[in-house]
Amino acid sequence: MRGKNGDFMKTIKTPCGLINCEITYKRIKRINLRAKPDGVLYISAPFGVSERYLQKLILENCEKIKSDIDSIVNADKAKNEKEAEAEKNFYYLGRKYPVRHIKSTAVKAELSEEGVTVFAPDELTAKAALKDLSVSLAKKVFVEAYDEIFPLIPKDNLPPKIKITIKEMKTRWGSCTPDNGHISLNLALIKYPCGCTRYVVLHELAHFFHRNHSKDFYAFVEKYMRDYKKYEGILKKPYYEVTL
Repeated sequence: MRGKNGDFMKTIKTPCGLINCEITYKRIKRINLRAKPDGVLYISAPFGVSERYLQKLILENCEKIKSDIDSIVNADKAKNEKEAEAEKNFYYLGRKYPVRHIKSTAVKAELSEEGVTVFAPDELTAKAALKDLSVSLAKKVFVEAYDEIFPLIPKDNLPPKIKITIKEMKTRWGSCTPDNGHISLNLALIKYPCGCTRYVVLHELAHFFHRNHSKDFYAFVEKYMRDYKKYEGILKKPYYEVTL
């Protein structure tokens, strides 16, 4: 079956079970096989390679391919389960706080040493209250991190005023637009230890001096935060695995 963008969708019966494939022909030299969490084997092949050859390749390697697919699917399922469990709590600066929902016409969320208490009439409103709490805390954390890092760096390449905004990002911890003096920070940073936010602030400020991620860029970052790799490593882990 032909899928979107002209890709071929195909189910191949093998001794190891059915393998669902999506085949895309490209201007490449080698065949690439990639298993993904949706359980589909994605195949990129050079123009001219026959479907019969691809099917033969899959049949000959079905045990490894099926194992890879199952591993990725199971790992993604386990990750989703962990995330679902983690969402029952509130994470702030590397600590996990239990969440208690009290039904109320008033809508607010309060953080204490014991946990987070949410006053809201229903679950949907409670989630909105928790997000408002996150944004409120992020404003404080981000300003504090900026105020710690900003005095350390030279000012010659910086605009008169730097604007910081809070965003929900899926693939970045921060972004910088040097031409208009704008830095965006990921709201999820507040789930991590405060050193991670200081690192991201420094990282984005460094782009006012070095637009790309060159050796000079990282030399600049290391000059003002010698242990930046520690925080870079922490940010590669799920927030629920780095709690203090």
